[in-house]
Amino acid sequence: MINLKSIFKEIIQTKLQVIIFIFCLILAIGTFVSIDSLKYNVQSFVETDSKIINGGDVIINSNRVYSENLSEGLIEIKDKYPEVIFMNSYSFSSLVYSPEADSSILSQIRVVSETYPLYGEAQLESGRDIKDVFEDQNNIIVEKNLLTRLGINIGSKIKVGEKIFTIADVILVEPDQPLSLFNIGPRIIISEVNLNELNLVGEKSRVNYKTLIKTFNEDDTLEIVDFLSTKISQRESVNSYFDENNGLKQFVLNFLFFIKMISLFIVIITGIGITSIIFSYLDEKKLSIGIRKSLGEKNNQILIYYFISILIISLIGILFAILFAYLLMNIFPNVFTDILPEDVKVSLSMISIVKGIFIGLIITTLFTLVPFLSLKKMLSWLAGMVGS
Repeated sequence: MINLKSIFKEIIQTKLQVIIFIFCLILAIGTFVSIDSLKYNVQSFVETDSKIINGGDVIINSNRVYSENLSEGLIEIKDKYPEVIFMNSYSFSSLVYSPEADSSILSQIRVVSETYPLYGEAQLESGRDIKDVFEDQNNIIVEKNLLTRLGINIGSKIKVGEKIFTIADVILVEPDQPLSLFNIGPRIIISEVNLNELNLVGEKSRVNYKTLIKTFNEDDTLEIVDFLSTKISQRESVNSYFDENNGLKQFVLNFLFFIKMISLFIVIITGIGITSIIFSYLDEKKLSIGIRKSLGEKNNQILIYYFISILIISLIGILFAILFAYLLMNIFPNVFTDILPEDVKVSLSMISIVKGIFIGLIITTLFTLVPFLSLKKMLSWLAGMVGS
């Protein structure tokens, strides 16, 4: 019969190896559980609120001015579906100049039409509606970061392209803000009526052209996507908000897949480290093993005894790993604030926790095979010595 009291006593006596062993499991399993939970959280959010984060039911993208076929196709859609609502968006980077600060800053400019946003709500610091702000064509909306970096305030003038605007408000939440790993600069939102006056968008400009369409039933969405798909060129794309090939959804899921691969790599490296730790743990127990063998314990009893010891240490490490994952989940929203969609709720997934426990037990079992095979050989050698 296994003596648990004896097992815990030996675990306490071998503090260093046990602490390193538990730390390895915390790092590997904790990272895996948190990343896997984050993936489930984002997938759930994307599937639930995909209209909001995509901005419309139909999403058209291009890095060039729309081809003649696509432009004609959009006109046909407007004629055939008079009830649908269109929203145009032009995104690009540009230096903007503040006369007050006598300084320039590289910013991400987004020019939007008056129907923006089709879904969700653009939250401003003042609490006003974005349409009310743009009643004055000279008004623009900026991120707080721009004011801070230039040392200016709401009401200050700023030159974008060839036109001088007044900073009228600060954007807090942009529902369909494009996701990117790196923000080149603070965002500025400008009304489409100023597009020509900016003189920044032309044939050779590096601009992302986007048209969002709001329909009122799924059949119209599918019909419009199918129709426009026959009109696009190689540089253009048409997707529905629920399309698996949607760029925004793919960006988020690919990024999380990349992070998950890193966590799996950590798990494998940790497993290799666990092998060395178990070798060291068993090496310290040679005297104890020899005494057990001389007292007549069978090889299988000794092997089971030390396997249960390793299993108990593993379970302790996995419990701490889940706690570590919980702490990481509270940090992720701050670390990935510019990558994750707005308002995504992050929490530990029960499925991820079960996966983590399973993987923790698997890697412990697999990576203890080599040390335990070595222990088995040593026991056989000791049996031979006792027998002789």
